[in-house]
Amino acid sequence: MKRVLFILFLFVIASPMYAQWECRSQLSSNLKPFGQSKLYWASEVTLGAGYLTNNAIFNSMGFLGLDYSFKNSVLFSEIGYKYWDRVDLDSKNNFNNGHFGIRELFYQYKGSNSRVTAGIQSATLDDYFLLNERMLGVNYKYNKNAWALNFNGGTVIKGFSRNGLFCSVGYLYDVVQGRSLALIGGTPGETNFAGVSIKYSPSKAKTNEFESEFSENGEKRGFKIEDIGLVLYSEFGSLINNIVYIPGLFLKVEMPANLTFKPEVLYQISDQNNAIIYSLALESNLVTSKNKFSVNARYIGSYKIDESAKILNSYSNLFMGDVLRLDSRDALPLLQIGARVSFPSIKTHFKLQYSAAMGSIPLSELNFEYGKRFAKFLQIVAVTGLVNNSQQGQKLFFGRVECRISL
Repeated sequence: MKRVLFILFLFVIASPMYAQWECRSQLSSNLKPFGQSKLYWASEVTLGAGYLTNNAIFNSMGFLGLDYSFKNSVLFSEIGYKYWDRVDLDSKNNFNNGHFGIRELFYQYKGSNSRVTAGIQSATLDDYFLLNERMLGVNYKYNKNAWALNFNGGTVIKGFSRNGLFCSVGYLYDVVQGRSLALIGGTPGETNFAGVSIKYSPSKAKTNEFESEFSENGEKRGFKIEDIGLVLYSEFGSLINNIVYIPGLFLKVEMPANLTFKPEVLYQISDQNNAIIYSLALESNLVTSKNKFSVNARYIGSYKIDESAKILNSYSNLFMGDVLRLDSRDALPLLQIGARVSFPSIKTHFKLQYSAAMGSIPLSELNFEYGKRFAKFLQIVAVTGLVNNSQQGQKLFFGRVECRISL
């Protein structure tokens, strides 16, 4: 009864969130004031139900966010509750659990060209591969004219990481036996990372020596380097046996036919695990008066300098696929191809996506998604697909529906 009352309570305080099976929220864009004070609040909820190979799966997650801003400073927190339930329809066994948790809890200071954030927070660099995690640590960003500096350093703990106790969905989708999981510590200092990226954007400079135009059949087409950057990343800690250093280069290139090319090359330096990692992404977006259409393709591969080398970065969290959520530790190469069309006038979208790991454990997943928003307070997303684990001879069908409500 207490569980039911709590879920009903989450319904009452809800607002929309992304269609993701991990605790990604958009509270900061829905903040509203407490009366005339400087204290703002927002809340969200998501409820989901689905089916996966003779298992019925259910989950719910809700958040409450608070924001207090004064002068150049911000205090921000997001706390939440997660409940999940999986029923084996053959054995009738029931597995469930619930957790309170913290998603964000930080202090932030904003200067004229810089920003410093300290506490529990989401962490990314300006490249396209290395980091997508939540940490207890410090982020520093500096932007001026065409230059951008981004530093992240901190520790990753099971309590709030993307693959930890509060945010993970592995308990729902544990379909591949023997799969390598991200290494996450239980206390500060056990699993840590530090990374910095420096990016130059020629289009933001007064002169752009990288830009060129050429004509074909009498028509001009543009070609330019939009971003060029360097990145340096490392993971270390008492639970990490092989300290890893990863320097690299990334680009964003605007091409003819409305294409964008995002290549990245990284050099992994670690004892008996030296390797080159490369990521190649191509995307295109077409916007008309009635719809928005986008296609994308991404290939991530590696070249092993040491014969027994493994890819060691733990916190890229690529989340390729709805069930498999493939990442670099699933053994490269990885491939993802997708297309999405949306109709803003009727608040509807369709998405088709294929993800595959082609390394030592061949895995693939084909997804089809339909989403519809009703007014501002209700959004429904339905996903169905097929998972293929060729090594274990499994073909798994799944489907789920997610409901997000805002009041």
